[in-house]
Amino acid sequence: MNKCTFLGTVSEFYSISNHDGNIGISLTLQIVNKRESRVKKFDTENLTFEAWGSAAVYLLSNLKVDHQLLVLDATARTVENVVVFRINDFRII
Repeated sequence: MNKCTFLGTVSEFYSISNHDGNIGISLTLQIVNKRESRVKKFDTENLTFEAWGSAAVYLLSNLKVDHQLLVLDATARTVENVVVFRINDFRII
């Protein structure tokens, strides 16, 4: 597992079904990558993140789609050849 930090704009989110009484949320973060070169290049990537328990409840009640920045620390893991980021800590800006 890898720990990563991201800054991006929330593009969509939805709740995940309960697992053993835990509420989950899945959200897509639009992240802009800036490359240093003579010509400034900007690439946008959409990454999917998940949060569980009290973090999911807080995000569901406080997140707004579009134009809301989110800084988060996440742990990356692979599930069925797809990288899934689990949110460990976050801040809504």
